[in-house]
Amino acid sequence: MNFHQWATNPVGKGSAQVANRGRIIMDLQQRAKGRQDSKGISLEVYKKGQTYLLYFKLLSESWKDLWYDVVFTLSPPEGEDVSHERTIAKYEMKIMSNMPSFAYTYAYAANSKGEVVEFLKKKFPKIFWEQKPVVRNPRIEMGFEKSILLCVFYITQKRYQYLDTLDKLSKGVPNLPVIYKKFMSFEDKMKDYDAKMRAHKAAVRRSGVHMTKHGIKTLKAKPQEPVSSAAAKSAKLASRKLSPQRPR
Repeated sequence: MNFHQWATNPVGKGSAQVANRGRIIMDLQQRAKGRQDSKGISLEVYKKGQTYLLYFKLLSESWKDLWYDVVFTLSPPEGEDVSHERTIAKYEMKIMSNMPSFAYTYAYAANSKGEVVEFLKKKFPKIFWEQKPVVRNPRIEMGFEKSILLCVFYITQKRYQYLDTLDKLSKGVPNLPVIYKKFMSFEDKMKDYDAKMRAHKAAVRRSGVHMTKHGIKTLKAKPQEPVSSAAAKSAKLASRKLSPQRPR
């Protein structure tokens, strides 16, 4: 699948997801814009020959200081002359992300289509490449995976799809061992996620304030202090004195 297909219809024709395509894309485009405004996404560009490698750091929408790694490689279609092209629209795109939604739902599908970044596959347990996600993705199709499309729309909104712009941003030939080391393994990312979740829950217990992923604060109800038996008996007697006599 090329970059243009990812940006317009990653699910392909005939998918049940196509009916809501416009609404889903608009929502993801707005969220990508929000990431730019909050500096919740960063990009490093590398180039070797005519192939670009794009390395993103993507901030979680749920937890503070939790960043996901996303990598694209973009190469000219095999056997096609792209010397006249000005953008990466027709460039074949391979992907990798350590966000759970990618791993659990789309990693197998992307791998079966030859669309994953091969040198990063060892960062994931083998089960993601060998076992079909029969519950999460029974048709084994690509879809609107959040981490991939947020990065795709970040490129288009920043107008980085132009080859001359990417050439200016390029840091040179990618050092694959360094990028491999920087890309956190899926298992370590899940440990990172669990640590952030535990820290969040501990903060909630201390403060009584819960911050949702949408930035809305809600106050937790404070537990009532226990009432002594003597005070409870006194309150009951007072209630009887103030209440009218029931008819017999």
